[in-house]
Amino acid sequence: MKTKIQPLVDIVDSGQLFNLYFDLPGVKESDLNIDIEDHVLSINAKQLIGDAESSAKCSEKYYECRYELGETINLEQIKAKIEQGVLKIDLPKIAKKSPTKIKIEVA
Repeated sequence: MKTKIQPLVDIVDSGQLFNLYFDLPGVKESDLNIDIEDHVLSINAKQLIGDAESSAKCSEKYYECRYELGETINLEQIKAKIEQGVLKIDLPKIAKKSPTKIKIEVA
């Protein structure tokens, strides 16, 4: 039996970056795919439950979600790690540029 699930996520703004925490219980690193294409973060994972040799005793859970990332995320410095069923993704922000003041001369 196959079950498709959108994982629960906590998003924390810690100033310099966003931290995303996904609940993926029982998912191994080898069964996890994280991709970014056109500023869209895609997470896909699968978890086998039961005996993989017997389809009658085995079920599969598929975790899938997509998030559109804004232009303020530094795509080159994104980091991810999974530990004890929690996937943590760090999305560093691009430093904001201060507005430039233009001096107006009075003629």
